[in-house]
Amino acid sequence: GDVRSARDTIAAYLDGKGPSSVRAALDAGSVAYDAARVTNAHVEPVTIAGIEYLAAILDVTVMGGQ
Repeated sequence: GDVRSARDTIAAYLDGKGPSSVRAALDAGSVAYDAARVTNAHVEPVTIAGIEYLAAILDVTVMGGQ
């Protein structure tokens, strides 16, 4: 696989803004919680069915809710 392409793709999910941003989606809010914050994020390789992928691991703190 193309390491640079994988890195660029996962970077869009970790970015603080943009259509693929996990942080932006959390900041947009939900009726299920009052606030959420990404407190830590890192990238590590994972192997699934013998294929290596890059995975983004996010620690998220969720406050409030119904």
